[in-house]
Amino acid sequence: MTAPLGYEQLEPAESLADALRHIAAERGLQRPYAELVAVLGLGAAVVAKSDEPLELWPTYARDARLVQAAGLYGLHPRPLHPPEATRGLSRSAEFALHFQDSYAPLILEALAHDQPVLAWRGWPAPSSRCWGMVTEERDGRLWGHVTTPGGELTPLIDPAHQIYIVEAQRPRLDESPEVSALFPHVARLFREMWRGDWAAGPGVVAGARAYEHWMDCLRNRDKQHSPLHEQHSRVVRVLIAAREQLSQFLDGVRGEHVETANRWKQACQRITTIMHPFNFPGDVQSCLDKPGGVEPLTRALEQARNIDAEIAELLGDG
Repeated sequence: MTAPLGYEQLEPAESLADALRHIAAERGLQRPYAELVAVLGLGAAVVAKSDEPLELWPTYARDARLVQAAGLYGLHPRPLHPPEATRGLSRSAEFALHFQDSYAPLILEALAHDQPVLAWRGWPAPSSRCWGMVTEERDGRLWGHVTTPGGELTPLIDPAHQIYIVEAQRPRLDESPEVSALFPHVARLFREMWRGDWAAGPGVVAGARAYEHWMDCLRNRDKQHSPLHEQHSRVVRVLIAAREQLSQFLDGVRGEHVETANRWKQACQRITTIMHPFNFPGDVQSCLDKPGGVEPLTRALEQARNIDAEIAELLGDG
């Protein structure tokens, strides 16, 4: 079996949510992982990037609403460059030198002032597509923590494609945001994601269009880095895990939004039930090996898309 390209074996799957959770905890605020997934807009995010293998799509645009989400906890991430600046970086030899000369000094300065540094990409496999926290320099190389078993120090072996310095945070956070108070924020992010104006970066689409890209990828049997049945099942597993985290968050909503939250939670559960048969690579391969076997896969995606469309209407995007 072909190994994943660098994120799928790691738990939790949303490494940025986990990193943000750790940063908040270091400043006195303990919040559940499910809540961070929700407030980043990742609980119901469907993202596609047609010029990349299917299995890598869930690694894109995780920081689409990082600044707004972190602000809810008194944290203020500042990007060193916008997502659009990542175009072609993997093929640019000059970027490694630029990173070392321009970005590394800024990172070291931030660390010297006790400012957390978030980095996407540049970590060794199996974490190469994860978000991590840069924490120190050693022997001329940056090191940090990524979501890996044991949480050991990991070197940044290549230039990161995205860097945030978390500035001007409160020394300690004394009050936890109420889940119910966070619900309007989470609902707004879903509406933005569904409309397709949530994600940034070249070639990245979200929401209804992302579902269409996913179905086209299956129908066209696009050439991929690893077998399509493995890639599809991996992305399905990420989708299911995210909806389960969003369901946990929604379960804690009380007050005026409780009925809407319950309906959204039920929709998440319907989607996980529909997609569950396709998170097993062998079952997906069995489908694809049959004449017309792609139809059960695309039909499930169409059903999930329609459920999300119902939620968009419920939340005000009808």
